[in-house]
Amino acid sequence: MAGHGYEAYLDHASEDIFIVILDTGIWPESSSFDDTGTPPLPSLWQGSCEEGVDFSTSMCNRKLVGAKTFSKGMAEVGIPEEITSARDRDGHGTHAASIAAGSHVPNASLFGYAAGMARGMAPRARIAVYKVCWELGCFGSDILAGIDAAIADGVDILSLSLGGGPVPYKNDPISMGSFAAVDHGIVVACSGGNDGLERGLVGNVAPWVITVGAGTLDRRFPAYVSLGNGKKYAGVSIYSGEGKGTKMRSIVYNVSKGAVVGSSNLCLPGTLDPNLVRGKVVICDMGQISRVEKGLVVEKARGAAMILVDAVAEGVELITDSHLLPTVGVGRTAGDLIRKIRAVISESDGCSFGETVLDVKPSPQVDAFSSRGPNAVAPEILKPDFIGPG
Repeated sequence: MAGHGYEAYLDHASEDIFIVILDTGIWPESSSFDDTGTPPLPSLWQGSCEEGVDFSTSMCNRKLVGAKTFSKGMAEVGIPEEITSARDRDGHGTHAASIAAGSHVPNASLFGYAAGMARGMAPRARIAVYKVCWELGCFGSDILAGIDAAIADGVDILSLSLGGGPVPYKNDPISMGSFAAVDHGIVVACSGGNDGLERGLVGNVAPWVITVGAGTLDRRFPAYVSLGNGKKYAGVSIYSGEGKGTKMRSIVYNVSKGAVVGSSNLCLPGTLDPNLVRGKVVICDMGQISRVEKGLVVEKARGAAMILVDAVAEGVELITDSHLLPTVGVGRTAGDLIRKIRAVISESDGCSFGETVLDVKPSPQVDAFSSRGPNAVAPEILKPDFIGPG
């Protein structure tokens, strides 16, 4: 079998597979969990849908077949009452669940970028999401409780995008819990981590789990910074709001507010002087806070646009974000030159944004943020095992 026929075969082959995602919960209204065309639930499944704050049992269906919370460990340090349910306030659990087994969603896009059919790796599989991670983190005891419940409920595959760097098996709750799951014939897939280019930081390295790194896709989202001296630098961005052609603006960098010195280059909250930033393009170095949050800082200081400089070397995949104001993310080499030149933005092009570019080669490659081997716990066992769309 080949082409669409083979894909359809794989889709239907996963209909009676139950995947439990241990994460931050679920946003059940997402189209990725629509159950249109999904057959009735097999009797083998013993899981349930828990009532909770802003989460009713009716939110589960033939696709989203279970939702539970595990918080006794976290309760030792306290959980805000408004999130005591499987409702996902972070977004990571919904993201992980849709990648694993999201339903087919036609005409999907991110503000017009990457338009097409969205789907998970096993779009006909059933999903249950067990919330083991809260605002203050993920407690090992809660993870173990979630794994035990998934085993009892009849899970086929456990998916955990959790964990840190390499940890000895006897000290790692994911290693211990997954060993029990595998002993019950359950496949366990874990993320390798997001610690980037340094060697030996891959996590979840137990030989009985499938350790998955992150790979690039064959699409890019180009954006450009054109300076008034004729120089043009390529970067990346997903921005579709107003001001897509920011022109003839001065570029500023490291403009501190008041007595705050030494951190405005990172565009941390409260560090930018609005009198120096207003109406200008602000260069921000990556670090300490999220990339998109830096844009919010610039916007609050009345900046017109942002050039976000990555710390990674040229030739390494840049991370693309959907930004709040016109933003071009550039690599270290381009950033060093832009900081040095500090010319005004070009009148003709300014910060310009391309469309989705498909069939980019080579791809897939290991993504810049994906943790690398070798396996620091047992070097003779190669990890990660695979890479997947990250």
